[in-house]
Amino acid sequence: MTEKIRVAVAGAAGRMGRASIRTVAAQPDMVLVAAVGRTALVGTDAGTAAGMRPLGVAITSDLEAALTADVLVDFSPGPAAARHAAAAVPAGISPVIGGTGLSASELTDLAGLCEARGVGAVVAPNFAVGAVLMMEFARQAAPHFPRVEIIELMRSSPHAGFHFTFLISSSARWRRPACSRLMNHCSVARKITG
Repeated sequence: MTEKIRVAVAGAAGRMGRASIRTVAAQPDMVLVAAVGRTALVGTDAGTAAGMRPLGVAITSDLEAALTADVLVDFSPGPAAARHAAAAVPAGISPVIGGTGLSASELTDLAGLCEARGVGAVVAPNFAVGAVLMMEFARQAAPHFPRVEIIELMRSSPHAGFHFTFLISSSARWRRPACSRLMNHCSVARKITG
């Protein structure tokens, strides 16, 4: 039997964090080793907080608890996710960031850190397969067109997927691949999201 993938979840008390906990717990080749949250549900068993059986992992506000994992699934808002990734990558932990709000400079910093440490990362503010594929296709197509126009319908304000698609396509267009390198390890995201 192969060793289980050790997963930590940041943003554990939020809707997507609780869904991630349930998904990890249901996988035979994964084990939840840490659950991190700011204040909500700190001290509560992560399984109980996620609406399932207790898992023996209490939600903590201490990020250090997550630094024993192989993968850090993070649905925290951008600045917090960037701080978490900056702590995880030097420890050899691959961040999978599904939250929104990472700036271009935070993405560039994360890409450089990952490259320097040889650690993979996924930044996907929208985990829908169609959205991830659209972002990748935009990255591939951008160098072949004189300009890029991204139109998002039915939103009152631009969505994170819009911003991330823009960052990816513009970095590919002007041959600055820092953002697109973060899309390389999609198998971890596919495994965690089902």
